[in-house]
Amino acid sequence: MRMKTAKYMLSLNDVTFAYRATVMELCKRGYSFNTAKQIVKTSNLLEGVKASEGMWFYDMNQRDCADYVERYLNKQKRIAVNF
Repeated sequence: MRMKTAKYMLSLNDVTFAYRATVMELCKRGYSFNTAKQIVKTSNLLEGVKASEGMWFYDMNQRDCADYVERYLNKQKRIAVNF
């Protein structure tokens, strides 16, 4: 039986922790899942997060990634909370 949240899951081999954390953070801010994926794919959002933190995400766990992404997005004016 499939869980209701399955459509919001991203496969591990599909993307990095940073990508998934960014998409999930945008979803928490009210964007639809597909819109959030499109924003991340078509913008330099991930590069901005990496540059802002001065590090790469490869050695981090998913929770750390989500924290860094959340902090970065909170600093950005163009990604407003969409309620």
